[in-house]
Amino acid sequence: MKKLLIATAVGALVLTGCATNTPTMNQPITQQMHGEHAHKHGNHTNNSHHGIISKTYTCNNDANDASIVAHYNPDAKKALLNITASQLGLNGTDVEFKIAPTDSTSKSGSGMLFINDVNPNSKYEWHTKGNIGMLDITTSDGSVYSLSCQSTLPTHHHIHSH
Repeated sequence: MKKLLIATAVGALVLTGCATNTPTMNQPITQQMHGEHAHKHGNHTNNSHHGIISKTYTCNNDANDASIVAHYNPDAKKALLNITASQLGLNGTDVEFKIAPTDSTSKSGSGMLFINDVNPNSKYEWHTKGNIGMLDITTSDGSVYSLSCQSTLPTHHHIHSH
C-alpha cells in the first residue's frame, strides 16, 4: 500500500509539472535525432563517436521492472531517454537530457552524467558508467526516486548519411 501511495504521489507530481505554465522541454523532432542513417557498429574517429548511439537498459526497483532506451548524441552533448517505469507514472515517456557541465557540483564521479532540470517540480539525473545506468528523479519536496539499470544489448551506433 505504501508503494502504491508513493507511485501515485510521483505520478501526480510528474503530471502537475506537465500541467503548469512553466517552460517545457524542447523535444527534438524525430528527424533531428535520427534522420536517415546507415547502420555501422564500432565507428570511431580520433576516439570519438559520430551520430546517434542507442543503448537499451532494464531496470529493477523493488518488485516492479522498468526499462530505458537511451539515444545518445555526442555531437550535440545530449541524450534522449524513453522511460517506462509504471511505478513512477512514466510509460514510454521521452525525456531530453543535456550533459552536465564538468564544473557541476552534482555527483558525477566517473562515467557520464546527464541532467534535465527545466521543470521546477522535478530534476532528472542519468548517470552511466560502462553498462550500468542510474536514474534519479528529485521532486520539489526533496524526495528522490531511483532506478538502477543494466544495459541489455550492445551499444548500437547510428551513423548519419549526408
